Amino acid sequence: MDYVIIIIPAGLAVIVAVVFGLFKHPAKALEERRQRMVELAGRLGLRYYGSVDAVASSLLPSSALFEKDVPRNVGNLIAEVRRPPRALLFDYGHGDAPMQRADLRSEGEERMLYLVAMVRLPDTVRAVAACLHRKDWFGGPVNVKGLYTLQFEGDRAFSESFLIAGEPREAISRMLGGPVRQAIMRWSSGGPQPVVELMPEWVMAYVESETGDRQVAQKATELLGYASGVVKALGEAH
Repeated sequence: MDYVIIIIPAGLAVIVAVVFGLFKHPAKALEERRQRMVELAGRLGLRYYGSVDAVASSLLPSSALFEKDVPRNVGNLIAEVRRPPRALLFDYGHGDAPMQRADLRSEGEERMLYLVAMVRLPDTVRAVAACLHRKDWFGGPVNVKGLYTLQFEGDRAFSESFLIAGEPREAISRMLGGPVRQAIMRWSSGGPQPVVELMPEWVMAYVESETGDRQVAQKATELLGYASGVVKALGEAH
């Protein structure tokens, strides 16, 4: 019997792999993501709550991110057992379909998520509500109203990098002192740049995340450390 050996060029092989990856069943991708988040919770000494809506609603404050969807569509929630928790990690998805275990078996398209980290400010510290969006090639987010820039003397890099939403501007400018700006600029990981949302009692950082991201646990850890650094800077500046 004759055998025909087909040699696929390296570049074409990469393309084929990517195409097959795009057609990966969304239920399998969601389940693998859930397993990675469960393992991460164990490594961090936190509790995995999953997609328990009642628990999620009791833990999460109001924010600009959550106002994008009703109800709050939270999945893979990780938090401290203590109440109130000081740190949380979770997925946040758009749309009305809840991210429950049953949803993992659906035939729907792969969803785009936000990977979110939240760290509570010290009891003696309160932040002025503001969202900081890093500029990109297209300027910035197109669905956020009231964006503006702030000019900080001697810090051109920060001044030219961020679009800010929130009022009053004078209070936000005072809050964003040198160490706080440095902490916000400190994100050095590849991929999407995080949005930083400052709330009276919390710092939130979130990035867009593909469901099948195999590095989700590492990115979640980095995001939590990043938000913790901003909290530390705000606390020291208080």
